[in-house]
Amino acid sequence: QTFDLNGNTSQFSATDVNSSSTVFNNNPTAVQVHWATGKTLDYFLQDHNRNSYDGNGSDLRSYVNYGSNYANAFWNGSYMSYGNGNGTTVGPLVSVDIVGHEVAHGVTQNSANLIYQNESGALNEAFSDIFGLWYNLVFATLIIIFTYFYTAITVPTNKMADDLKRSGGFIPGIRPGSETSEYLDKIMS
Repeated sequence: QTFDLNGNTSQFSATDVNSSSTVFNNNPTAVQVHWATGKTLDYFLQDHNRNSYDGNGSDLRSYVNYGSNYANAFWNGSYMSYGNGNGTTVGPLVSVDIVGHEVAHGVTQNSANLIYQNESGALNEAFSDIFGLWYNLVFATLIIIFTYFYTAITVPTNKMADDLKRSGGFIPGIRPGSETSEYLDKIMS
């Protein structure tokens, strides 16, 4: 479930993100979070036989457009919230590594029972960092493989690297400046 806080910080002011068609052009931030959350939950189910963050199939709620100029995302113990960035140098915090990181907090909370303070809090954060980075690398690798095979059939192979460089290295779902983005820059140069 994905909700829009419309710049507020209370979940009670949120509106459900929905559409009367399959097009959601009016809220790309919500679409990105919803898609990445679904893919992350699919991963946990398919690869670890874990049904949702708690293992019991619970709905996972995401709230986008949290606050004003809020350059962060967080798991509050029950749901996830995503800010829109600071309005200048940081955009919405909704890439797959960030969503995967926040979902991992829920998994860790419900499986490891780590109290979020001191050393156990640091472990919780580390698990989320590791999972977010790993998921981002897997996702990026799938994009590269798909793009490689697609372009090998339709365009000269070196055009893929040229297009990626011309676009500033932007790949949907990959946060510019992330470890994955830097890795892609190295292998595509």
